[in-house]
Amino acid sequence: MNTKDKINNFIKNRGSFHLFLPDGAYGRPCDNRYSIEEIRQSDSELILILDDDIHLNFFGDLVLHEKEHELSISEFKKFYFKKNGRIERVYDYGEVFFSNF
Repeated sequence: MNTKDKINNFIKNRGSFHLFLPDGAYGRPCDNRYSIEEIRQSDSELILILDDDIHLNFFGDLVLHEKEHELSISEFKKFYFKKNGRIERVYDYGEVFFSNF
């Protein structure tokens, strides 16, 4: 199963998520929830498009870990957090979590 299929399998029947970036929660953890609307994958990039015009662009050989209510993406070489078409943050380490606790 490729990365896109693993993410689709996780989000199926789960609805929206809290989003945690490598430096902490994006938005208020118990108030702000986001849905993954589209997943694009190529040989070199994974793009997750969320509602509220948020794009998460991952580069590198990613590692996904799934727990009951949480999916994490790590081991990226670069990760761009884009909002409204603009790069807001760039990371070269850490983990991104989607949680629907």
